[in-house]
Amino acid sequence: MNMQWKVRSFLFVMLIILGSVCVCPVQVESRANPTDYRVSNETISVGVSKRNAGAVSSIVYDAHEFVNDYDHGRQMQIAWFVNGLDGEYNPTEAGSRDDYKKSTSTSRLVSVRVKDKTIATESHPAYWWGPGKGVNVKAVTQDTLKKTITLGYGGDPHVIVFDAAVTISPELTGPPVNKIRISVPAFYSSKALTEHYQFDRRDGTMVKLPYPVQAKVIGGQIEIMKLNPERQRIPILSSPDGRYAVGAYTPQAENFWNYGSYFIPDPASACSKVSVRFEHAAKADSTYSYRTFVIIGNLETVKKSAMKLR
Repeated sequence: MNMQWKVRSFLFVMLIILGSVCVCPVQVESRANPTDYRVSNETISVGVSKRNAGAVSSIVYDAHEFVNDYDHGRQMQIAWFVNGLDGEYNPTEAGSRDDYKKSTSTSRLVSVRVKDKTIATESHPAYWWGPGKGVNVKAVTQDTLKKTITLGYGGDPHVIVFDAAVTISPELTGPPVNKIRISVPAFYSSKALTEHYQFDRRDGTMVKLPYPVQAKVIGGQIEIMKLNPERQRIPILSSPDGRYAVGAYTPQAENFWNYGSYFIPDPASACSKVSVRFEHAAKADSTYSYRTFVIIGNLETVKKSAMKLR
């Protein structure tokens, strides 16, 4: 009897344990950065947030978050340098340097419109450096940034169309504008995308870019690809296994300056970056427009999609 009681007690305890295991819900951590507005197609989803004044804070493909949303200087966003200066005259869509990891942005979000597979935003970007640190006399530019993000192009769901327009205001918040150098966009990736490539759309050849042997950190980043003025040789970032990749290409020859590819060795949140940049003369009361394609998928898909773009 004593042995039977022990066996029954043991089985009873095991049933309780197993029952507890079975009924407890599995906690799955979200892989997407928080957003306020999101659009999706059958392949990818894209989100923007009020925290970053409408800058893209999330792109998800195959359950993987592609965007680094660590502070207000990352994301996939638009920023420009004025009159040949750097951070001291630098409207930045997601916010200022002082915003750091705050839940709000100094940039002023005017409007967001979401329809079907399109997100359109309008904003007045903050200067990266506040008054007294930069040459700007106010924290926010009166220049207007409008952008429209559309999922899919020419039947390809892996392509994001990135259309942007900047209107230079006659209301001065710094020295008169005579030239801008603008990233449309600058894409700061998740830490998984560590491999840098240069892909030639004309013949399909691809070169893996090595990290510099004696890397110099300039402006917080290491240049992986020398500034590339050839529009058809595009930058691609990929995970080592090729499962996740992003490429950027502009069909716009007018005012195109170069592509860039970088590694940011920030101990708190290291990441890679690609950018598509334009440079041109500018003046008040004028609007300048740009178009870029951002391609999301695995490495082979990104290459195939890039070759089809026109």
